[in-house]
Amino acid sequence: MSRYSKWVKNDYEKLKALRATDLFQNHLLPDIKKGIVFPAVRGGKIDFYHLGRKLFSFDGKSFRSNIKYLVVLDQNRNGEVTEKGFQKLKLCQSFEDGYQQIKKNTKLYVDPESEQVSKVCKRHSYFLDSTGPIIVLDIELSLTAQEEDRTADRIDLILLNQESKQIRFFEVKTFKNKELKEANGHIPVVGQIGRYKEQLANEKRYKYLLESYLEYVEIINMLFGIKIPQPESIDRDVDLLIFDFGKPEQKILEENILPAFSDKFRVSVRGDAGGLSQGTLQKWWDE
Repeated sequence: MSRYSKWVKNDYEKLKALRATDLFQNHLLPDIKKGIVFPAVRGGKIDFYHLGRKLFSFDGKSFRSNIKYLVVLDQNRNGEVTEKGFQKLKLCQSFEDGYQQIKKNTKLYVDPESEQVSKVCKRHSYFLDSTGPIIVLDIELSLTAQEEDRTADRIDLILLNQESKQIRFFEVKTFKNKELKEANGHIPVVGQIGRYKEQLANEKRYKYLLESYLEYVEIINMLFGIKIPQPESIDRDVDLLIFDFGKPEQKILEENILPAFSDKFRVSVRGDAGGLSQGTLQKWWDE
């Protein structure tokens, strides 16, 4: 997760440098166009996500990746390894040669929420001809911590309605996430979304976020040669999305979980994010 900070004039040269790399042209760009990899603009760099995990980061000079993704295994395995097995481990020789293995390794670290978000990214990428007016603009945006002893909150999913030119923030949870249930007299997700709304209610913070996304869209358009419209506003409400459940769980949701949120914020549910249509997104947007 990363906090956005504005680019300076020299940062734009990094786009040219990125386009000149073999890793971008031969691997990242094709996967971005398929919705398999999601690019996110950060302060002076661009991050590339796969299944909600950061595959690479490019700072204008070189790519970086987490070392835990770079080990080549002789077979599919995770968890513990014997000493003999350890001797067979080796690092990818280059990011380009090891690209497929690095993507494969990220699956060992995927959390349920990130997996669902990645499904939304794949289905509603701004590169797909089938994508309607509502697109995924950003993921994993870190917001300023409001308390000194608290790590910065993050927004899971940021959508842009290209017709209304409005941005909306979404907190994503799966049915089994404990933050949906009451603990010690409060429901964690209620406080989480409340903190997001407090930041959006702050005029200075709201203005900064909107200006940042104006720049964000400009950079994405320059990098990929596309025409995403500039956002004009951010919805000051934050929605909760709940995914990953079946019919038995839906009854529990409707009877025991959703009523606690009815007077606090909008909540939308879907068994699997992979089946999320434009029609459903538009319905949620209009509620």
